[in-house]
Amino acid sequence: MKKKIRLLWGLLAALILAIAIAIVLVLNPIKSDEAKVTDKVKTIGSTFYEDFFYPQQVLGLSEAEIAQKLTVFSDDGISITLESIEKVLEIKDKVGDAISEVTSESAKLVCNPQTTKVIIIPKEPFTKHDYDVKVELDCK
Repeated sequence: MKKKIRLLWGLLAALILAIAIAIVLVLNPIKSDEAKVTDKVKTIGSTFYEDFFYPQQVLGLSEAEIAQKLTVFSDDGISITLESIEKVLEIKDKVGDAISEVTSESAKLVCNPQTTKVIIIPKEPFTKHDYDVKVELDCK
């Protein structure tokens, strides 16, 4: 009887451990340095598009005019380097630290700000949040 109880406790402990490991992996996935940098650069691109590019392009336009204007970018996208994004004064305070994190010599993966690009692809219905972001990293 004692062996069965010990076995049950052992199985219960193993089950709890397995569940804890699964929760950690689901909630906090282990990402490669490249994946972390990609996510950060995508966030930089999103900030550029939502807080600077989109408002500049659509100011005073109707929905139809916005769609017509942004459709031009739907195939190839809007390609911009980290260096160019950093020069935009209107968003420098929002992206400056993130750009420094991925371009600093002390970073695990150091990206070249002149050649690391964000490509923003607007999509229908062309609201501020209707776009995809791709990244071309040049990091070592």
